Amino acid sequence: MTVKLSVSLPDDVAEFLQGQGNVSGFIADTVRDRMPEARRARLRAAAAELAHRQSQRTADEIAADRELQEHQHELLLRDGDAWE
Repeated sequence: MTVKLSVSLPDDVAEFLQGQGNVSGFIADTVRDRMPEARRARLRAAAAELAHRQSQRTADEIAADRELQEHQHELLLRDGDAWE
């Protein structure tokens, strides 16, 4: 369901919105960012998408990821030694 609203905005905000390609979409996304349930729903959807992508990885991709993680850990440990 779509509801049409009429709002009064400060000039600077109205000018900014006029520069957006899809003002309704921009406003809806911005307001949803401040709505706790909408934010949780987006985070759940993003987590589900990540889990799906992770489950589709090949053995070679998993091995490459593991190697990259080992190198990252090594760099972190070296950087930590620099502070001693």
